[in-house]
Amino acid sequence: MSLLKQLELCMLNKNQLALVWLGQAGFIIKDYEGTKLAIDPYLSNCGERLKNFVRIGPALIRAEELEVDEYFVTHKHFDHFDYDTIPVVAAKNATRFWGPISCVEEYNRCIEGGNMNLLPEDMTSVTENIRVRKTFADHGDLEPNAVGIWLEIGEFRIYITGDTAYRPEQMTWVRNSNPDIMIASVNGEFGNLTAEEGVSLANYTGAKHMIPCHFWTFVEHKGRPDLLWEAMRVNGKETRLHFLTAGNLYVCEKKEDGKSEIFKYIGATERSGSINESIEDFGTAENANCGGTITEVRK
Repeated sequence: MSLLKQLELCMLNKNQLALVWLGQAGFIIKDYEGTKLAIDPYLSNCGERLKNFVRIGPALIRAEELEVDEYFVTHKHFDHFDYDTIPVVAAKNATRFWGPISCVEEYNRCIEGGNMNLLPEDMTSVTENIRVRKTFADHGDLEPNAVGIWLEIGEFRIYITGDTAYRPEQMTWVRNSNPDIMIASVNGEFGNLTAEEGVSLANYTGAKHMIPCHFWTFVEHKGRPDLLWEAMRVNGKETRLHFLTAGNLYVCEKKEDGKSEIFKYIGATERSGSINESIEDFGTAENANCGGTITEVRK
């Protein structure tokens, strides 16, 4: 079964959301109402055409296959603002596009009559179940308009760092807002967080779960997940570190006691019932490599 078909068949409860890592900094998130969000998907090879950055990891879906309700971009670098994918998605879907001012300007250049929106300074409703605002990011002179994204989806608070350096003095709002999940670019190149800084940011914000990304797509971007694993093992506090397998579907679930878990989604059929029959709990063993799909590290 294809990834997108599996996502379509994934029926969620109110306390759950579905999550797919597309590689690089790209994700698809689906809530229990069926609303689908894309964040920074890089599905083309425009990086090779524009900057001679050649893929070493394949695109998991084609631009023509991507159907989402909301499309978020953190900044205008090609591996986040995919210049070849965005016009294709806009041409075939009633998708709303979001981003900082630099991205809205680029949207206007490559989309005719599209629904473009500035990422707001304050919490703004996207649907009854989803709210969004931009957060601080420091990508230096490489992209001074770069931002992070804060999403509230049902009971989940999700912090997407975007491409940023470690600037805790500018990230107090995130810390005070108690993120459940932090999706962090931690390749340590082009001004992004190093492994040690990624752990420091997890500790500073108190994020319950950390999902690293922004590696294994281009040689130039480098990235050492093993260094992040070791840094979390040595210096991590309460955050659970999850290495997701690109192209697999995961379910995030908020428990009645307020705690949250991330599961690998096993699969569904046209006749499948409750999602609780189709997820696999990898447990909570310290430093366990759980099935080769999620590695959790916590102290």
